[in-house]
Amino acid sequence: MAKSAKYTSDRGKTGSARQLWQQTQKIIKDANKRSINTRGTHLDKLSGFVNFVGDKFHLQKIEKIADKHVLAYIEDAYVRGLSSSTIWNTVSAVQYMAKQFPEGVSRLSDTSHLKEKYTNQQSTKNENFQKSDVQRHYINTGKNPAWTQAEIDKATQLALDMKRYDVAISIQFGIELGTRIHETFRQDRSALNKALKTGALTTKGKGGYIRDIPAQKEAQREILQLARNQTSVDHQKAFVPDNKTIKQSMKSVQNWLYNHRKKFADVPDRKLTYHGLRHAYAQREFERIEKLTGNTRIALREVSEQLGHHREWITRVYLSS
Repeated sequence: MAKSAKYTSDRGKTGSARQLWQQTQKIIKDANKRSINTRGTHLDKLSGFVNFVGDKFHLQKIEKIADKHVLAYIEDAYVRGLSSSTIWNTVSAVQYMAKQFPEGVSRLSDTSHLKEKYTNQQSTKNENFQKSDVQRHYINTGKNPAWTQAEIDKATQLALDMKRYDVAISIQFGIELGTRIHETFRQDRSALNKALKTGALTTKGKGGYIRDIPAQKEAQREILQLARNQTSVDHQKAFVPDNKTIKQSMKSVQNWLYNHRKKFADVPDRKLTYHGLRHAYAQREFERIEKLTGNTRIALREVSEQLGHHREWITRVYLSS
């Protein structure tokens, strides 16, 4: 009985999810074909699914779930990095619950049909992934703002030769972490130490939105350490000298890029800006994740999260190449 009681809590669930969870518990509790332990296992797996459909679709009745809800959960679960076995075990629990619905309620497809539907859905989405009009403008006019590796290397070396270490380090920071210029220049010793400890850089973007940027790769950790080494006390800004403000420091780097970009741009009329490093970061991350997962949609969503946009059409602009 103890194990059964473990799964009766609706703590942490709010709104539609809480209501759906209460309905789910009653359905599983009333099922008489399984042992108490099996019911508990099903409830354990159903918890995440109920949260998802409640929060995303705002369903009022659990009996209204359909294939589209299950397919949406599967896609979201893969994006979040859940294993295939975990995902399809959850789907199995959902199907078990659906079998308990009253007669006349539409049924879910079986596992083989759901897998076929999911595969076809992802193939269609990948085929439909096309560059937006804005992206095509960048390509057709030769105005893709993303820096090339050669431009990054030349600019960094030029800055080092000129003893503009703030420029060199901020360039590398931008390409490795995809930060906006104001996000870069707000970084202090405390934030950098936390990033090195946790493997994620917490930063505040547009509109005050706070996000965590994955920072576990060797190159990312190296630039975090290098930036931190420019400071000596907590809350000291890594890219801001004691005699300057954040705004003055940003402007100094922007002026350097403007005044010297013809020396490191692949072609003289390339209007390289600090924000172009963010475009290059997005394109690199997209290619890496797409190669890793084999799924264009997942790569697009993951990069959207890293950039802090959550709007795919904006991310597609960054992916122009």
